[in-house]
Amino acid sequence: MPGMDQRMDDVRAVMDAAKSRSATILGVSEGGSLAALFAATHPDRCRALVLYGAFPQFTYWFPTKEKLDAFFQYAEKGWGTGANLHIWAPSRRNDEGFKRWFARRERLGASPAGVIA
Repeated sequence: MPGMDQRMDDVRAVMDAAKSRSATILGVSEGGSLAALFAATHPDRCRALVLYGAFPQFTYWFPTKEKLDAFFQYAEKGWGTGANLHIWAPSRRNDEGFKRWFARRERLGASPAGVIA
């Protein structure tokens, strides 16, 4: 995975290509750290900052080594299947359409190797 500086350069490059002088920055999950860093580093380019499900450190979600290892195992073998939907949206566990959407969201968010990195 690229470092935070390179990822901030990517954000700036997209904004420049779109001729956007400033924008509302949305950070979801681990993207919250990047969004917050971008807003702090480039306050002139950030009109507002919205964080959703963000956390200061990835391991915050996994308080034990066993739970973290289980997540990495899922990322390696089940990422993109939506098989962990019961953890994130238990009320939708039996909704096949939502499970397909959730699986697609995983695949579009990162590759299994990207998740692990």
